[in-house]
Amino acid sequence: MFIPKGAFARAAASEPGGSLQPPIRTDDLGSAVIIVGAISVSITTIALALRLWARAQSNKWSFWWDDWILMVTTLFSHGFLALNMAWTRLGLGKHVENIDMASLLPTIYMSKASILMYAICIYLIKVSALLLYARVFNRSKRFRLVLRWLGGAVTAWFLCTALVPWFNCNPIRKTIDPFVPGVCFDRMDWFLASAFINAAIDLTILIMPLQQVWKLQMTTRRKIQVTLVFLLGYW
Repeated sequence: MFIPKGAFARAAASEPGGSLQPPIRTDDLGSAVIIVGAISVSITTIALALRLWARAQSNKWSFWWDDWILMVTTLFSHGFLALNMAWTRLGLGKHVENIDMASLLPTIYMSKASILMYAICIYLIKVSALLLYARVFNRSKRFRLVLRWLGGAVTAWFLCTALVPWFNCNPIRKTIDPFVPGVCFDRMDWFLASAFINAAIDLTILIMPLQQVWKLQMTTRRKIQVTLVFLLGYW
């Protein structure tokens, strides 16, 4: 979170002897954030409703854990999007130098809450996909064992993603209050590592069912169609 640094730099530049201020940037992407958030809420709501409707029409399968977790995921996703849309009132979408100092602490709180809700959403999506595989390919003990190990890796990734942002400074209190004396660390390496691990886990989840699908007794064309269904379903 670099807002404190920018805000303090702006304040320092206004003092006598301070460095010259850069050209004022007045563009604001807050309205774009709201539009994208509203569209995302609509799309995810429609997609979830269609999935639940399709499941309700099936006489063979009833609702299972992957369905319930996906519904919980949607609630967190809507909360995450609503939080970011509300955040625009405090300056989300604006350049750092245009954010009011009075909004500094609320902005940091919003940022931390947003990161946490994002991590929960991503985690639940992965868990829902793994549970779907466990339901569809429940006859393979080896496959289910791999699912358990991957579920453990996903949980470990989630805990790191959710907890590390709260321990970025020394003392810890400075993580949410930049006015507390102390030192904060550069988190770029952590962001890159987290993104790489997240991408690797997603790729693993995507390719996991392929071996099971291609073992089925069906035509090659049908196998390709089923494979695309799994790939598009997770994306």
